[in-house]
Amino acid sequence: MPRVKGLQNALANFTSFDHPHLRTPKQGFFVIPFLNVAQLLLYIGLLALVGQGLLYVLAGQKREGNFFYQLFQVLNRPWMALARLVSPAKVASRHHGWVAFIVLGALYLGVTVLKIERCLSVAMAGCR
Repeated sequence: MPRVKGLQNALANFTSFDHPHLRTPKQGFFVIPFLNVAQLLLYIGLLALVGQGLLYVLAGQKREGNFFYQLFQVLNRPWMALARLVSPAKVASRHHGWVAFIVLGALYLGVTVLKIERCLSVAMAGCR
């Protein structure tokens, strides 16, 4: 029985919930999950652009009939539309892939910096 009494005392004295690193802030609670989702979407877009670029080089002239190249084209359609929107008219359409990659890379770095800043400001509560 002494072990049970010791356990009860340990549980009674357990005050780590008052530790500042374990508290969850009331305001801005959904900021970190939102940044995680944004970072994930941008990461998937970057990988899809890299995959399409690699298949563009490796598949050669038969790339239009390649199933995976077509899949990457579907995945990259929103990013390519964004690249067409932000690039000036003088940019050739064959360079829109590079523009999309640069825009996604910049957005990914921006979201990562925001996430790091937010995690440090809430003492890493909710960050992994």
